[in-house]
Amino acid sequence: VYKRQRHDNRSLIALVVLFYYFWLMTIISFVQTAMSDPGMLPRNIHPGQWQTQNEFSSFITPQDYYNIVTLPAHTSKKNHPEMNNSIDIKYCKTCKIWRPPRSYHCPTCGVCIQTHDHHCIWVNNCVGQRNYRYFITFLMGAISTSSLLIITGSIHLHRVHGVTSRAPVSILLIIYGGLVIWYPLILLLYHIAMTATQQTTREYLKTMSDNSVKNPVMHPRIKRVPTNIFDRGNYVTNMFSLMGQVRGPN
Repeated sequence: VYKRQRHDNRSLIALVVLFYYFWLMTIISFVQTAMSDPGMLPRNIHPGQWQTQNEFSSFITPQDYYNIVTLPAHTSKKNHPEMNNSIDIKYCKTCKIWRPPRSYHCPTCGVCIQTHDHHCIWVNNCVGQRNYRYFITFLMGAISTSSLLIITGSIHLHRVHGVTSRAPVSILLIIYGGLVIWYPLILLLYHIAMTATQQTTREYLKTMSDNSVKNPVMHPRIKRVPTNIFDRGNYVTNMFSLMGQVRGPN
């Protein structure tokens, strides 16, 4: 019995160590997501032609810049007649630059972001090419921490034979972990489905709006887009290529 108790105590100590490891991982990844550069593109400080009228100067955007430029693009998907192998490049009138593919202008941050996924109000920062992996790590760490909180509380409650008066803190922590785990879990599953189809949140919402879906957030299923030139043809390859993409220059 003594050896069994020692083994149980070691197991609990290991769970506690794992809990603090995932807790630190959650805090660090949250700070990295909130404070790191999401992939901001530098503005054009030499926009070109200026016009002075009534002592006020303003930049004249050439009319050609309002057009959408279609360029040829390489795709790994073969034998798809619906694939036009082209991509549209747009000009940002605010940053005065031609945006690279999958880059969008965030009106909240006021800059163009590479591989822009969405602007997260919880971290007060955009989620883009340079901090997307930190965002995914934050979700995974939050889920792992909440799971270990529920497990350790349940084990302690079992050791006191279910007497709630002897373990009130464990009851509160189990309830707290059960409530907290749902939001990051649903968000992580959503991003797994998005990355598996090689889509960002912005691209998905645009596709749903183009298909006249009234509420794209509550759409029952995330489907692959046949005309998506970034789709590599495999769910696992898509997921790891988007989650582990090269961060690029700061």
